[in-house]
Amino acid sequence: MIFGTTFEDYTSKHKLGEWITCPKTKDYHFELSETDFHFINNLGLIFNGMDGGLILGNLHKDGGIHLLSPIFETNTYKYVGEMEGWEYLTKPLKSKEIHMEFAKINELTKPISPDIETDFKIPENCNVVDTSNREISFLMLNTFPQFILNRFATKKHIHLILDLEIKNTFNY
Repeated sequence: MIFGTTFEDYTSKHKLGEWITCPKTKDYHFELSETDFHFINNLGLIFNGMDGGLILGNLHKDGGIHLLSPIFETNTYKYVGEMEGWEYLTKPLKSKEIHMEFAKINELTKPISPDIETDFKIPENCNVVDTSNREISFLMLNTFPQFILNRFATKKHIHLILDLEIKNTFNY
C-alpha cells in the first residue's frame, strides 16, 4: 500500500502504529492501537466521517486526509487510504445499485489536474466535515462501505450527489 509521506512521516515521528498481518484474512496493513488513536484524537486530528459529507481539508499534493476504519474485535484502527479536500464521502451505501449510481457520477468528471481549484459555494443542505488547518488530519470511516467522489465530479455534480444521498438514506 502506498500512502502519503505526511502520514508516514507523522506516524514515524510519533512512533505510532505498526504493520501487521491479520490472522483471519492474511491482509498486511498498517494499524493504530487504541492508545495511538487516543493520542491523535486528543490533539483534535480525528474527524467523524461515518455519516459522510463534503470533506474539506488538504489536497493530495498537500498531504491529503487519512482514512481510518475501526476494527472492533481488536480495538484497533486500520489505515485504509487517503482522500483529499473537496471530495465527497457518501453515507454508508444502502445498496449495490446506489453504489453504481455514485460510480456513474464519479465517471462523469474525471480528475483533471491537481493544480486546478475545485472550491465552490456549498449548498445549505450539504453535510460538511472540515478538517482544514491541521498539521495532518484523520477521518474515521463507517464500518459499512462508503464511496468517495473525486473533487472534480463533486464540484460539477454536487446537487445530483445530494439528491442521490437522499435515496441512500436508511429509514429506520
